[in-house]
Amino acid sequence: MFFQFEPWLAQLHWTFSGEAGRLLVTFLVLAAGAAGLKAAQRYLGGHVDDRPNSRDRARRRYLWVRNVIGVACVLAICTIWASKLSGLALSLAAVAGAILIVSKEMLLCGLGYVFITFSRSFNVGDFIEVGTAGGQVLDVDLFATTLMETGAMHHFTGRRLSVPNASFFTTPVRNLSTTGHFVVDTLSLTIPFDFDLRRVEALALESARAVCSDWQADALRHMERLGAVELVALPNAEPKAIFEPVDAKESNLLIRFACPAQRRAAAKQELMKAFWGRLATEGLIGARRDLPATVPEDA
Repeated sequence: MFFQFEPWLAQLHWTFSGEAGRLLVTFLVLAAGAAGLKAAQRYLGGHVDDRPNSRDRARRRYLWVRNVIGVACVLAICTIWASKLSGLALSLAAVAGAILIVSKEMLLCGLGYVFITFSRSFNVGDFIEVGTAGGQVLDVDLFATTLMETGAMHHFTGRRLSVPNASFFTTPVRNLSTTGHFVVDTLSLTIPFDFDLRRVEALALESARAVCSDWQADALRHMERLGAVELVALPNAEPKAIFEPVDAKESNLLIRFACPAQRRAAAKQELMKAFWGRLATEGLIGARRDLPATVPEDA
């Protein structure tokens, strides 16, 4: 019975060992890779919930799956066309040498990707600043890092930034999310020296505690737990007010507070409104309506 299929198997082997067979198998490999990416996207997207950073974790997993599938497809295609590529090895080496000479920036971008991968300076979902650019990391590929840009007071501008990976060799990177779900931020306000600074400090701390009351206990536990794991002394999550002289007439009031990373911008806005409202109530500035110290959930 086997001999009945022998001509058919020989024909199948001849088909797939030829150019048409290689092209067909290459197409099947690419189709399988695309289907795998789509399936991973649907699966991970369906498991996003209301837990903190759930969407960022899902995106990190998707990018990991995407990179693994991409490498697997490249290796499979190289294996399929190995016999053809071996004859072009010398020519490819010459072309690659010319490309590297002409495209030094592309090589640096690739090395920058390796640097980011092994140094783990930041992850997808982190808020970073690279030179004058800043935003939340959306994607990291071989040549560039994509950010959702943030502007003044950490508000999203709605624009995307692509930062070449080569920039990370020469430009310092500030990771604003090193403490995870909760971050420590600072609000700077200018206060005249003729104010009662002790009273101003008390009002600033009252405002910060009111704004941060919903998450203060969780932030304290988070910082203590993270400090014990990382063996470092992290900033205290308790609100703190510091005066920094500017000139003979004014001083900067720095209000340090802890808040969820995703609500940093809204917390700053509510803290500023609550503080100036308390100053108005005390009669230190013109009468204004004291605003409630609440932070919108969707900010």
